[in-house]
Amino acid sequence: MRSASGISKKELLQYVQLEEGEDTAKPLTTSSFLYVGSAMKDGIAVRYWSYPTPCGVAWLCFSSENVLGIEVENGIPSVIKDATAPWLRSAAAQLKRWASQ
Repeated sequence: MRSASGISKKELLQYVQLEEGEDTAKPLTTSSFLYVGSAMKDGIAVRYWSYPTPCGVAWLCFSSENVLGIEVENGIPSVIKDATAPWLRSAAAQLKRWASQ
């Protein structure tokens, strides 16, 4: 089921499973993705979701032009990074659980 954002968490998960290595994608579920917010990038509205990785956090972006991609930290608007900060603490806890498995 698609959300109001135009894409479902299942689609986000499937995309990450195709694009990321097994170390990152295997432990993820649809609940691993947190909608962070939206921002303008190069004149285009972009929605952002964060998800935990073995190295910290990564972001998926979905533009108003229906383009889905993975963003690295230096490409993320500061408003999105700031909105992600509280979630990083719980992501760090999840990463510790992964490391102990």
